Amino acid sequence: MLVELSKDFEKQSGIDMEFEFVPWPNFADRMLNELNSGGKLCDLMIGDSQWIGGAAENGQYVKLNDFFEVNGISMEDFLPATVTGYAEWPKNTPNYWALPAYADVVGWTYRKDWFSHPSSRPSSSRNTAMISTCPRISSS
Repeated sequence: MLVELSKDFEKQSGIDMEFEFVPWPNFADRMLNELNSGGKLCDLMIGDSQWIGGAAENGQYVKLNDFFEVNGISMEDFLPATVTGYAEWPKNTPNYWALPAYADVVGWTYRKDWFSHPSSRPSSSRNTAMISTCPRISSS
């Protein structure tokens, strides 16, 4: 998707974009080596949220507050948890070092048929209590 979005940017700006997609097992090594060596590989990096503090403290990331203000980017347009988790340093301050690009989501699913027939229901009272307290999601 990022490659597709870049095509409009290239047309409007006249700036050609190049991408390097790094396999996840090698991502941290590749990007942190680039940051730590002061390399010039990229102008834009989608880093790991766990890097924000260290990269901000070590001068590897640029504080983006002024850029956001000039370009009309408001953190109010993002989910508060994504701003705190993926943009702020220190956490819970209005100091922005990244744009929240992703949001982690936790979803719980289960097979309804496992719990609909009495013989397939968990036998322990602890499991039964857990199931009875789970929220019901309707498909209607």
